[in-house]
Amino acid sequence: MIKIAVIQRLLNNLESYVNDLRTATDITHEKYIHVVRLQRFVERTLQISIECCFDIVHHIISDKGFREPNSYADAFTVLAEQGVLPQESVSEFQRKTSIF
Repeated sequence: MIKIAVIQRLLNNLESYVNDLRTATDITHEKYIHVVRLQRFVERTLQISIECCFDIVHHIISDKGFREPNSYADAFTVLAEQGVLPQESVSEFQRKTSIF
């Protein structure tokens, strides 16, 4: 059974990370280019946000006993195969994960 508390914790974390980025209004493009600390803040926050999303996906796959994905992108195919995600969304998710 999917552990709702685990998913909720991950979603709360994700919301916090996204909020951190949204409220960082003092980070302009110019500052981002020139200030390494700001680059690290933005990049690391994006990284942990993405990892959080994959943690959710893999939790669902593991808990439900779905086939093991071959890659991050394939995880979305697995969810679509099982009716968790609409098939038409898979290519968009896969395109966005192709850098991993």
